[in-house]
Amino acid sequence: MIAIDSAPEISAEAARRRRLVVMKRRATALLGAVTLVFLAVTIFGGDSTWAGYVQAGAEAAMIGGLVESTIARWDAEETASRLELLLGPDLQFIRVNGTVVGACAGLVLHAIVQLLG
Repeated sequence: MIAIDSAPEISAEAARRRRLVVMKRRATALLGAVTLVFLAVTIFGGDSTWAGYVQAGAEAAMIGGLVESTIARWDAEETASRLELLLGPDLQFIRVNGTVVGACAGLVLHAIVQLLG
C-alpha cells in the first residue's frame, strides 16, 4: 500500500493565533455594526423611548467591544493573574451573581416563549 502523507499538523500555538485573528475580525465587524446602529438611532431616532433604549444598548455594546479588544491582547495566564489580584475574594461573589442573573434571564425568556407559543 502507498501511504498518503497528510497535511502537516498545525501546532497548538499557531491554531490559537489563527482563532484569535478570526475572533478579532468578528469583534471588529460587530463593533462597527453596533457603531452604525448607534449613529443611525442618534441621527434619525428622535426623542422616542425606543430610540433611547436602542441607543443605550448600542453604546453599552461599543464599550464592551472596546474592553474586549483590550483584554483579547492579554494571554490566559496574564488575564487570570490580573483578575485574581484585583478581585480576590469578590470573584466568587461575582460568579454566583452571574449564575443567578443568567438563570433569571433564562427563566424570563422561557416564560415569554411559553406565553407567546
